[in-house]
Amino acid sequence: MTYAPVQAPAPAPYAKAPSNGLATASLVLGIIGTVLSLIPILGIVGALVGGIGLVLSVFALLAARKHGVGKGKAIAGLVLGLASIVIFVMISAATVAAVDSVVEEMDKATAGASDSTVASDTAGDTEAVDADTSGSMSVGNWKVIGKIKPKADFGGDFQATFRVKNVSDAEDAGFFTVNVLKGNNILGSMDCVSSPAAPGAISTVDCMSTDKFRRGWSEITIENSF
Repeated sequence: MTYAPVQAPAPAPYAKAPSNGLATASLVLGIIGTVLSLIPILGIVGALVGGIGLVLSVFALLAARKHGVGKGKAIAGLVLGLASIVIFVMISAATVAAVDSVVEEMDKATAGASDSTVASDTAGDTEAVDADTSGSMSVGNWKVIGKIKPKADFGGDFQATFRVKNVSDAEDAGFFTVNVLKGNNILGSMDCVSSPAAPGAISTVDCMSTDKFRRGWSEITIENSF
């Protein structure tokens, strides 16, 4: 009696386990972004990396719903991506606030030193005699009425206010440069402008300068700026 050989059943085909590479990538980028965002200089790089991880985590979550894997990694990548951006913003804001505070303190210190210097210069010149500017002064179509009396403004610079008369036949506004001299040395120069004045009318002139106020001048000159 002959028996047919028994054949072993064929092995079942290998089934590849589903994976979610986007979830893994978003998790890795989220970790890197969070670490870098803690470093002030590299914070913006961390925020960018975390932002990319955040975008990938959204696609990873969609893939996880379809294939059923990687949901945990995708959520972790989403959280870390958001965290890297938030950390970067907070550290940047704190850094800017600290820098502003330092700059403000430096400005106060500089202003204090400047005020001390101005006070020292003024005190040192209290015995100096300023020139009398009550003489007749004219420039172009304008005649100075009274004296030009320079003084210090709130910042310690030269300033002055005086009056001029329009001696021309037409309405005009004056633009002048007033120089405060001590011998041949210019202590300060002021840029001045008057309000428009009709012929024969008197106008007020306001002068400003960036030169520090000092006393003891021997002469004051005025000339047209234009």
